[in-house]
Amino acid sequence: MSKPVTSAIDITARALTLTLTLRAVDYLRVSTEDQTKGYGIAYTGKRTAAHITGKGWTHVDTFKDEGESGTLPWQEREGATKIMALAVQTPRPFDVVVVYETRAIGRKNRVFWEWVWKLQDLKIFVAVVDEDIDNTTEDGEARMREKANEAFKELARIRKRTQGGIQEKAEMGGFPGGQARYGYRIENRGKKGEQRLVIDDCDGGETCTRTDPCTTMHEAPVLRAARNIAVRVKGNWRKVALHLNAESFVTRSGRPWSMANIRSRLTDENLLSAQYIFRNPKNAQLRPDGTPVWGESTIIKLDPIFTVEEVAELRRATVKAGRGPASAGRIYTLSGRIKSLCGKHYVGSGPAKEAPHYVCTGKREAYAGAPTCSCSQLDAKGVEAWAWENVCDLLGDTAKLKAMAAEWVGHAGGQKVDYASRLAELDQKIAEQNDTVDIMMAVAAKKATRRGLSPKDAEAAVAKAIKPLEDELDELEKARSEVEAWQQEVERADQRAKDLQALAQMAHKRLEDLSAEQREEFLGLLNIKIELTGPPPPMHR
Repeated sequence: MSKPVTSAIDITARALTLTLTLRAVDYLRVSTEDQTKGYGIAYTGKRTAAHITGKGWTHVDTFKDEGESGTLPWQEREGATKIMALAVQTPRPFDVVVVYETRAIGRKNRVFWEWVWKLQDLKIFVAVVDEDIDNTTEDGEARMREKANEAFKELARIRKRTQGGIQEKAEMGGFPGGQARYGYRIENRGKKGEQRLVIDDCDGGETCTRTDPCTTMHEAPVLRAARNIAVRVKGNWRKVALHLNAESFVTRSGRPWSMANIRSRLTDENLLSAQYIFRNPKNAQLRPDGTPVWGESTIIKLDPIFTVEEVAELRRATVKAGRGPASAGRIYTLSGRIKSLCGKHYVGSGPAKEAPHYVCTGKREAYAGAPTCSCSQLDAKGVEAWAWENVCDLLGDTAKLKAMAAEWVGHAGGQKVDYASRLAELDQKIAEQNDTVDIMMAVAAKKATRRGLSPKDAEAAVAKAIKPLEDELDELEKARSEVEAWQQEVERADQRAKDLQALAQMAHKRLEDLSAEQREEFLGLLNIKIELTGPPPPMHR
């Protein structure tokens, strides 16, 4: 009989029995509402507690994330974040994190490994109950990788099956699901294979009144009325919205119309072309070659709300209302950084023949005819000079600025995983696996020769013999590519903190000499915010 491989955790625990028992915390995560009602958390909690007791470890604490998706990064899950916050303390308050199954940590490759590797870098083990595995040995980590990959592939299979069914429905001309486009409604809702988009026209006849309406939303009549108004007022969208609101027409959400809302609805090319694009490349998740990840784009033709002549008339009436390309213009270094008295914020505005100034976004109508704020405009030159002078006074102390930068860089560094070590390990494993494939290929070829197989059969026999090894090699190479991509993304994030350090080096004498572009970048790096506490002085035009 072969002897079982003993976990390094068990060895360590036995070695330290007389002096120190390993301290364990368990992490419990469930993602659905039904599970959060008790079954999921209670069941996995009992299993992790029993595992800890069986190993002879000391149970320190339990951390839970109820109703949280496993696709979220650990930084966005409260329980996982608390564990990591404790893990970086000195001395460490625990030695091992116990989970019931790998997908409790995460159901995305990066989510899972970044959390596990971060703990591993801090000399903290991870143990998985349902497979009785941990990451303290190469064999254990390999098994953990295998089980984690199974969880990731399971998620991918579920999505592929779901998306495949939706794709087939769209290709057959049916509605694939989701919200109907404005002006249409879903007919046969809930009937498998029979859903389709139809024009949202009134179906109540004379029995439909404002006080006792029929079952439709009456969206198509709103669009027709809006088109007629737009043609009459020659594309003045504010007037279009005002007319609709005066007639008590509202949006799908029940709110009054804004000029931006009705303009986007009425000038939508898919509406004017009477079509619905399923998996539109403009907003679908795409591969590097530009094709949608979950299936090809499909155009579903719809019954038109407007005739060809009505579309042409609308285009002629609104073509002159479009704006020309915006010029580069002046840089407003404080745009979005000044909080106004009404609670909104100021943005830069400098129309031709007007002095550069900031305008409160509270002056924008929520809908046509809506009330707006009375916040005064701010002189751009004056407020920018005042703000920059205060920034210079605050940060003119080079030592203080360098300390801020060092703290920022240090904080960013504390969140990093040692990707270089992981890449080196994977490179070694890939090299070893390549050697194994070569050896197995030679052995299989000799065996085929001894069996007297034909060249074609011999080639097939060799390919069959090495396929499992090549599949494993493919997995290792794929893992390396992913880890390298994660490393590059983290390096780009670190560059932001390093930029602040570079600015700190020149801060003492050169803050006053920075260009508008540099000042804007500097204010962004520092995340400067300004709040008005009283009425500003009047502008002098």
